[in-house]
Amino acid sequence: LVSFVVEENQALGDGFPRVSLDAPSPIVLNGGGCTPSDTAHYACSFELEMDETTHKAAEGAWPIRVELEDAAGNRFTDPTLEDQLVFVDFTAPKAECSISTSRAQAGETILLTVTLSERIAGAEPDVESTLGFDLNPLLSDALGTPPRYVFEYDVPIEAGEFDWAYAVQANDLVGNPGSGAPLCSGGGFIDGVAPTLHSEQAITLK
Repeated sequence: LVSFVVEENQALGDGFPRVSLDAPSPIVLNGGGCTPSDTAHYACSFELEMDETTHKAAEGAWPIRVELEDAAGNRFTDPTLEDQLVFVDFTAPKAECSISTSRAQAGETILLTVTLSERIAGAEPDVESTLGFDLNPLLSDALGTPPRYVFEYDVPIEAGEFDWAYAVQANDLVGNPGSGAPLCSGGGFIDGVAPTLHSEQAITLK
C-alpha cells in the first residue's frame, strides 16, 4: 500500500497520478486513486497484491515512481521518490546451524549458533529442542551481515545420559516462512555419568 498527499488547487489530469515501482521492468500499481481532502489537497492511496508467479523477477528494493499532471497539463518534474523504497521479496530465509559439541558432559555449556541468509521477523528464530536453549545476546548479532544468533544450554551436574535434538524456524522481514521443514536441525548426546569400576576379584599389588 502506497499513500501520499498531492497539493493541487485545480483538478488532476485524466489518468493521473500514475504510480509504479521503478524496477527494471516497472510494476504498475493500478488499485486505488485520489480523493480531495480539502480545496488544495488530494489524499491518494494505491496498492498492488504481489504474487510470485508474476513478480518473482522483480525481487529487490525499488523506489516509488509517481507521475503527476494537473488538468492544465502541468507535470510533476521529480517523479521518483528515492527515499521511499518498496522491498519485493519472495525468497524464504535459509540458515546454517552448528553446535559446539555433539557429546556434552555434566556441567558443560552447549552453544547452538544459527547463521541466517537475511534478517528475520521477531527478536530471534524459534528453536524447538528437548533442551532449554536460551539466547545469548552478547554473542549474537541480529543486524550483522549475515545475522547470527547464539543460544546456550548449561548441562546440569546430574544430567544422566540421553539423546537430544533441535529444529530452527523463522520468517523473514516480509513474512516469507521457511519451506515447511525446519531451516536447520540436528542434535547430540548428553553423557553426564562418570565411568565406574567393577571387579569381583581382589587386586593384589606385589
